[in-house]
Amino acid sequence: MVKPFVELVISSPFILFKGFLMGFLAGTNRSALYYFNRRSGIETETLKDHLKNWLGFENSVHVCVEEGLSRDLEAAIKKNQEKLGMEVVSKRKIRMAGFDLKARFFDDEEPDRFRKELAALEDNLSVTITSDGRTTIPAWQDVGVGVLATLPPYQYGIDATITGPLEQLLSFRLKLAAETLVDITEVRLLFEDESGQA
Repeated sequence: MVKPFVELVISSPFILFKGFLMGFLAGTNRSALYYFNRRSGIETETLKDHLKNWLGFENSVHVCVEEGLSRDLEAAIKKNQEKLGMEVVSKRKIRMAGFDLKARFFDDEEPDRFRKELAALEDNLSVTITSDGRTTIPAWQDVGVGVLATLPPYQYGIDATITGPLEQLLSFRLKLAAETLVDITEVRLLFEDESGQA
Protein backbone atom coordinates (compact mmCIF):
# COMPACT_ATOMS: atom_id res chain seq x y z
CA MET A 1 0.00 0.00 0.00
CA VAL A 2 1.27 3.45 -0.95
CA LYS A 3 1.68 5.78 2.02
CA PRO A 4 0.68 9.42 1.45
CA PHE A 5 3.37 11.96 2.35
CA VAL A 6 3.44 15.69 2.93
CA GLU A 7 6.34 18.10 2.81
CA LEU A 8 6.67 20.35 5.84
CA VAL A 9 8.88 23.40 5.83
CA ILE A 10 9.84 24.24 9.41
CA SER A 11 11.43 27.49 10.51
CA SER A 12 14.13 26.09 12.80
CA PRO A 13 17.79 25.16 12.88
CA PHE A 14 18.16 21.58 11.59
CA ILE A 15 19.62 20.10 14.80
CA LEU A 16 16.81 21.58 16.94
CA PHE A 17 14.06 20.20 14.70
CA LYS A 18 15.75 16.80 14.38
CA GLY A 19 15.94 16.52 18.19
CA PHE A 20 12.31 17.62 18.49
CA LEU A 21 11.21 15.01 15.92
CA MET A 22 13.16 12.21 17.65
CA GLY A 23 11.70 13.19 21.02
CA PHE A 24 8.20 13.44 19.55
CA LEU A 25 8.41 9.94 18.03
CA ALA A 26 9.87 8.43 21.21
CA GLY A 27 7.37 10.23 23.46
CA THR A 28 4.37 9.13 21.41
CA ASN A 29 5.82 5.62 20.93
CA ARG A 30 5.38 5.85 17.16
CA SER A 31 7.44 4.67 14.27
CA ALA A 32 6.93 6.56 11.05
CA LEU A 33 8.81 7.24 7.86
CA TYR A 34 10.33 10.67 7.30
CA TYR A 35 12.92 12.01 4.88
CA PHE A 36 14.93 15.18 5.34
CA ASN A 37 15.06 16.69 1.85
CA ARG A 38 18.67 17.76 1.94
CA ARG A 39 19.94 14.41 3.21
CA SER A 40 17.70 12.27 0.97
CA GLY A 41 18.50 13.98 -2.32
CA ILE A 42 15.16 15.77 -2.59
CA GLU A 43 15.44 19.23 -4.10
CA THR A 44 14.06 22.24 -2.31
CA GLU A 45 11.99 24.58 -4.37
CA THR A 46 13.19 28.10 -3.75
CA LEU A 47 16.35 29.96 -4.68
CA LYS A 48 16.28 31.45 -1.17
CA ASP A 49 16.59 27.93 0.32
CA HIS A 50 19.47 27.05 -2.01
CA LEU A 51 21.26 30.28 -1.09
CA LYS A 52 20.78 29.66 2.64
CA ASN A 53 22.15 26.12 2.31
CA TRP A 54 25.09 27.32 0.22
CA LEU A 55 25.96 29.99 2.79
CA GLY A 56 25.55 27.54 5.65
CA PHE A 57 22.45 29.09 7.23
CA GLU A 58 20.12 26.23 7.99
CA ASN A 59 17.21 28.19 9.42
CA SER A 60 14.56 26.23 7.62
CA VAL A 61 14.14 22.48 7.41
CA HIS A 62 12.35 20.69 4.58
CA VAL A 63 11.11 17.28 5.68
CA CYS A 64 8.76 14.77 4.05
CA VAL A 65 6.67 12.85 6.58
CA GLU A 66 3.77 10.41 6.45
CA GLU A 67 0.51 12.34 6.23
CA GLY A 68 -0.89 10.76 9.44
CA LEU A 69 2.18 11.83 11.40
CA SER A 70 2.15 15.36 9.99
CA ARG A 71 -1.08 16.40 11.72
CA ASP A 72 0.15 15.40 15.19
CA LEU A 73 3.64 16.77 14.56
CA GLU A 74 2.22 20.10 13.40
CA ALA A 75 0.06 20.32 16.54
CA ALA A 76 3.09 19.55 18.76
CA ILE A 77 5.16 22.25 17.02
CA LYS A 78 2.39 24.83 17.51
CA LYS A 79 2.06 23.85 21.18
CA ASN A 80 5.80 24.41 21.75
CA GLN A 81 6.27 27.36 19.41
CA GLU A 82 6.77 29.94 22.15
CA LYS A 83 9.36 27.82 24.00
CA LEU A 84 11.38 26.76 20.95
CA GLY A 85 10.73 29.48 18.37
CA MET A 86 9.90 26.77 15.85
CA GLU A 87 6.99 27.08 13.43
CA VAL A 88 5.50 25.39 10.37
CA VAL A 89 6.02 27.68 7.38
CA SER A 90 4.25 25.50 4.82
CA LYS A 91 2.60 22.12 4.40
CA ARG A 92 1.94 20.55 1.00
CA LYS A 93 0.67 17.10 0.09
CA ILE A 94 2.97 15.21 -2.27
CA ARG A 95 1.19 13.69 -5.26
CA MET A 96 4.28 11.99 -6.68
CA ALA A 97 8.02 12.36 -7.09
CA GLY A 98 10.48 11.86 -9.92
CA PHE A 99 14.11 11.98 -10.96
CA ASP A 100 16.17 11.62 -14.14
CA LEU A 101 19.01 9.22 -14.79
CA LYS A 102 21.78 8.90 -17.35
CA ALA A 103 23.43 5.47 -17.64
CA ARG A 104 26.53 4.82 -19.76
CA PHE A 105 27.94 1.35 -20.52
CA PHE A 106 30.93 0.11 -22.47
CA ASP A 107 30.05 -3.53 -23.15
CA ASP A 108 27.18 -5.39 -24.79
CA GLU A 109 25.67 -7.14 -21.73
CA GLU A 110 25.29 -4.26 -19.26
CA PRO A 111 22.65 -2.26 -21.21
CA ASP A 112 20.43 -5.38 -21.40
CA ARG A 113 20.82 -6.00 -17.66
CA PHE A 114 19.97 -2.38 -16.91
CA ARG A 115 16.91 -2.39 -19.21
CA LYS A 116 15.65 -5.53 -17.42
CA GLU A 117 16.19 -3.83 -14.06
CA LEU A 118 14.12 -0.86 -15.21
CA ALA A 119 11.40 -3.15 -16.63
CA ALA A 120 11.19 -5.06 -13.32
CA LEU A 121 10.40 -1.99 -11.21
CA GLU A 122 7.46 -2.10 -8.83
CA ASP A 123 4.08 -1.51 -10.49
CA ASN A 124 3.65 1.91 -8.91
CA LEU A 125 6.93 3.26 -10.35
CA SER A 126 6.84 4.49 -13.93
CA VAL A 127 9.80 4.56 -16.34
CA THR A 128 9.98 6.80 -19.38
CA ILE A 129 13.07 6.10 -21.49
CA THR A 130 14.04 9.28 -23.30
CA SER A 131 17.16 7.97 -25.04
CA ASP A 132 18.51 4.47 -25.64
CA GLY A 133 21.25 3.64 -28.09
CA ARG A 134 24.84 3.10 -29.04
CA THR A 135 27.10 6.00 -29.98
CA THR A 136 30.59 6.02 -31.41
CA ILE A 137 33.25 7.84 -29.45
CA PRO A 138 35.10 10.22 -31.83
CA ALA A 139 38.81 9.55 -32.39
CA TRP A 140 39.74 12.94 -30.93
CA GLN A 141 38.40 11.73 -27.56
CA ASP A 142 40.80 8.76 -27.60
CA VAL A 143 42.19 8.38 -24.10
CA GLY A 144 45.54 7.02 -25.22
CA VAL A 145 47.65 4.45 -23.43
CA GLY A 146 46.68 3.44 -19.91
CA VAL A 147 43.93 1.85 -17.90
CA LEU A 148 41.13 3.18 -20.12
CA ALA A 149 42.83 2.14 -23.39
CA THR A 150 40.89 -1.16 -23.36
CA LEU A 151 37.52 0.61 -23.66
CA PRO A 152 35.74 0.06 -27.00
CA PRO A 153 35.30 3.00 -29.41
CA TYR A 154 31.58 3.16 -28.58
CA GLN A 155 29.27 3.48 -25.60
CA TYR A 156 25.67 2.62 -24.84
CA GLY A 157 23.54 5.31 -23.31
CA ILE A 158 20.19 5.00 -21.57
CA ASP A 159 18.48 8.15 -20.31
CA ALA A 160 15.22 7.86 -18.41
CA THR A 161 12.80 9.54 -16.04
CA ILE A 162 11.46 7.57 -13.08
CA THR A 163 8.26 8.73 -11.34
CA GLY A 164 6.08 7.35 -8.58
CA PRO A 165 5.30 7.40 -4.86
CA LEU A 166 8.01 8.96 -2.69
CA GLU A 167 8.91 5.94 -0.52
CA GLN A 168 9.42 3.50 -3.41
CA LEU A 169 11.14 6.14 -5.55
CA LEU A 170 13.72 6.98 -2.86
CA SER A 171 14.39 3.27 -2.30
CA PHE A 172 15.12 2.71 -6.00
CA ARG A 173 17.19 5.91 -6.23
CA LEU A 174 19.35 4.71 -3.34
CA LYS A 175 19.97 1.44 -5.18
CA LEU A 176 20.95 3.35 -8.34
CA ALA A 177 23.34 5.58 -6.40
CA ALA A 178 25.57 2.51 -5.92
CA GLU A 179 25.93 2.04 -9.71
CA THR A 180 29.16 3.67 -10.85
CA LEU A 181 28.06 4.39 -14.42
CA VAL A 182 24.69 5.94 -13.59
CA ASP A 183 24.23 9.65 -12.89
CA ILE A 184 21.02 10.62 -11.09
CA THR A 185 19.43 13.98 -10.45
CA GLU A 186 17.83 15.17 -7.24
CA VAL A 187 14.25 14.08 -6.63
CA ARG A 188 11.58 16.55 -7.74
CA LEU A 189 8.35 16.64 -5.75
CA LEU A 190 5.00 17.18 -7.45
CA PHE A 191 2.36 18.58 -5.11
CA GLU A 192 -1.43 18.57 -5.09
CA ASP A 193 -3.14 21.94 -5.18
CA GLU A 194 -6.37 22.80 -3.35
CA SER A 195 -8.55 21.11 -5.98
CA GLY A 196 -6.50 17.90 -5.94
CA GLN A 197 -4.79 18.60 -9.29
CA ALA A 198 -1.03 18.94 -9.64
